[in-house]
Amino acid sequence: MQLSSPPRTLTVPTIEPIVLRDGSVATLRLAQASDRDAMHGFFRDLSPASRYTRFFTPGEPSDAVIDRFCDSSNPKRRSTLLATRTVTSQPRIVGVASYFRMDESTAEVAFAVDDRLHGKGIATAMLKRLAALAANSGFTQLWATTLSDNRAMMDVFRDSGFPIRSNLGCIDVVLSLTPSAERVRIH
Repeated sequence: MQLSSPPRTLTVPTIEPIVLRDGSVATLRLAQASDRDAMHGFFRDLSPASRYTRFFTPGEPSDAVIDRFCDSSNPKRRSTLLATRTVTSQPRIVGVASYFRMDESTAEVAFAVDDRLHGKGIATAMLKRLAALAANSGFTQLWATTLSDNRAMMDVFRDSGFPIRSNLGCIDVVLSLTPSAERVRIH
């Protein structure tokens, strides 16, 4: 009788520190049900403009949307990463990045970052970790739609090296998770 070894999977630390562009530190971790109230507060505290760039409406997300964000139990369907920083001895959400399954190979991604921390590298770090999570869950590409005037998010996608296609006032971004000769650099 031959024993088969379990499939190899990429393990993602529960808590992962990231160094931001200003030298400060944030922590990335998967969202969970206990984050519901904090996530409501995070989206409530965003400016209407930031909520609009995330949801295409200045309103706050519904309870059902928050519940989906707080459920990372099945990474083949969806996962949400939280970026947190400690403020007055309490961890506070400063970024939310999610992917949601569209089909067998594609997941849609979206991000929101605290208005006071735009440009610090939070979305870029979250995109890298989210891409690893998605690839580990069997997705071969990520897809995002952003408004054409959302320069900050366009910069995150462009700096990541993924191809960008425009679509009538919105920008569709397709992020391939499959290495190719053009994308792999040998150092």
